[in-house]
Order: sequence, then structure tokens, then C-alpha cells
Amino acid sequence: ALCATHTNPKPAPSACVKAIDQTYQGVLDLTSRVHVGTPVEKSPLHFEVPYDVIDKAGNAARAWRKVVIEEVDLSEYENMIRAEIAEEKERELNISVERAIRKERQLRVDPVCTDSSKSAPQQKCECPATPMQIDCEGYCQREMTTVCPSFLEQLRNMVSGTGTGGMIGFFAVAAVVLILRVVGALSRSMVNTFRSQAMDNSVDLYQMPTTPRVDTVPRSVLTDPPQRVDRKPDGGLFSPPQNRMRPRGTQMTSPYISQRN
Repeated sequence: ALCATHTNPKPAPSACVKAIDQTYQGVLDLTSRVHVGTPVEKSPLHFEVPYDVIDKAGNAARAWRKVVIEEVDLSEYENMIRAEIAEEKERELNISVERAIRKERQLRVDPVCTDSSKSAPQQKCECPATPMQIDCEGYCQREMTTVCPSFLEQLRNMVSGTGTGGMIGFFAVAAVVLILRVVGALSRSMVNTFRSQAMDNSVDLYQMPTTPRVDTVPRSVLTDPPQRVDRKPDGGLFSPPQNRMRPRGTQMTSPYISQRN
């Protein structure tokens, strides 16, 4: 079958397809009338499967489904099947547990104790006619006023029901858990202290001196100050070239300056 699984190796056609017919009366489900035909081979790994359905009036319809076969690794396929089986078992186990819990809750009747039941009027108390002398007042007080057991009585009944061994085991487990937590906290504290000491021993601390120390290593390079450039007799740095090249003692003349007699 095309939709077979390990839990349903031979499914019905209705498990693979669904057929509906839209008529004037509404939508009709024709899934139960579906018939799977013989697959037609188109290629070595390609098939087409016909699905035939006939309604009450005799009208037939056919739909084709393409199926492509893919080669897979056997180990991978086996792992997939194992995973599906594990999920199915876990689902069945959860359903069984829920069913058992629901059944137990239905069978169990918890006692209900309310204030109204305590304050409700009680019938007249009569001491039992016995040859032994009993405290009639105490007997009536217990029978008429105690409708629901007190907390101490409930605790006493619980202890007697579970047994002394169960209570001792519970307190023993609680004590062991408490001791383990205390020991764990102490061990973590000791480990942290040891790590802190090891870190302090592995790091060299540098303590600054109380008096400042003069550094002997120069931090900058000093250059000579710029020399003063004086204007020389030949005209100076910014004079024309002809004045700069004249010999010493030559007088400079200018057409813009009139000579004085």
C-alpha cells in the first residue's frame, strides 16, 4: 500500500485518499467508494496509480497519483523505523498512564470537611447500654462535635497508614540532601580560597616609591634655537640679485630717489 506504516501495514484506500462530491444536497463523502487500480509503470522509478470512485448515480471519476521511488540507505531507513516505533510506544505509554490516573481519580472519594458540617445540628446522643461504666459526657462530645478529624488526627492517621519506616526514610533522605548541600558549599568556598591564593602568588605586585624619581632617559630631543639673520652690506636676504652681487663699498643708486648736492 502507498501509505502503509509499521503499525498499519495493510491500510484501506480510505486511509490514503479522501473523495467528496459536491451536489445540490451538499457535500457527500465518497471515500468508502474509492478503489485503487493497478499502478502503471512510466519508468523504472516512476509509477502512476489510478484512483476510481463511483457515486450512487453511477457517475465514475478517476484521479492519478504520481509515485516516485527513491533509493535510501538501509541503515538510515532502519533508524527512521526505530524512531517511529519508539515514538509510538511512548505515545501508548502516555495514554495508558493518563487512563490509569483518570480511573483512580474516579474511584477515589476524598473526604470533604466544611464548617457547615461542623455547625449542623446533630441528633440526640444516647449512651450505649453496656455493662461497663463509660464516660457518657465524653462519649457524646466525641460523637456529636467531631464531624471531621482534626489536623493532628489526620497527621496521626497518615503516619500510621504510611508506617514509621516510611517517615524515617523521608527524614533520612532530607538529612542527606541537607548535608550534601552544606558540604558542597564548603568545598566551593575552599576551592575559591585556594584559587585566590594561587592567583596572588603568581602575580608580582609593583609598589610605587614614596619619593619621586627623576627620570634619566630623555623624553624629547632639543634642537638648537634658530639663528638670527642680519641684513648684510650687500643688501640682505631679500634684496634683488644685482644688489646682492655688488662689491663692498659700491653705492646703490635709484632713479626714484633724487641725489642731494
